[in-house]
Amino acid sequence: MTSSDAQLLLDARNAPAAFEQLVARHLDTVYRYVARRLGPTNAEDVVSEVFATAYAIRGRYDASRPSALPWLTRTTAGCARCRSGRTQRHRTKHGSQKPFGSKAEGVQSFHGPVLVAARRAGRGMLAAQVG
Repeated sequence: MTSSDAQLLLDARNAPAAFEQLVARHLDTVYRYVARRLGPTNAEDVVSEVFATAYAIRGRYDASRPSALPWLTRTTAGCARCRSGRTQRHRTKHGSQKPFGSKAEGVQSFHGPVLVAARRAGRGMLAAQVG
């Protein structure tokens, strides 16, 4: 039997493997959403940031809601807005000569359950950030 997102997030408070299942379940949807808004170049960093943020605040999830997708979508929209603003400020300050990258802007790669789940989901996109 498949656990609901709410149950996975409750379980993830003590067992990171439950969060891996949540990531595997929603990774493609979150990636497509970000890629449409910001393009594939920035999508990988933002997706990593989304799931790192979700993992950090997993204890605040309202478990009365069975699907985490609306919660992840709000988190994704916030991360995408921040990235879009940072990208615009970078272009204004430096022109388009220098590529914008998460490491220059302090976005941390997430090395825990998100990375493992991404690998299991067949996506190398988050794994590439660790390398």
